[in-house]
Amino acid sequence: MTIKQTISVLQHFLSIKDPRVDRKKKHQLQDIFFITLCAAICGADNWVAIEEFAEAKKNGLLNC
Repeated sequence: MTIKQTISVLQHFLSIKDPRVDRKKKHQLQDIFFITLCAAICGADNWVAIEEFAEAKKNGLLNC
């Protein structure tokens, strides 16, 4: 019997190379991906809606 190893969404995001310049990074790339995914699941359909979602949830979204 083969045991399948699963990878979490956050672990997957960690494997993506960040092309941004280090000194200009305000947020970690995996956090941006995670917030965008959550916002899209909750109905956000553009970058303004994603930003509004992130602002509304900023105290609890990534502080788990």
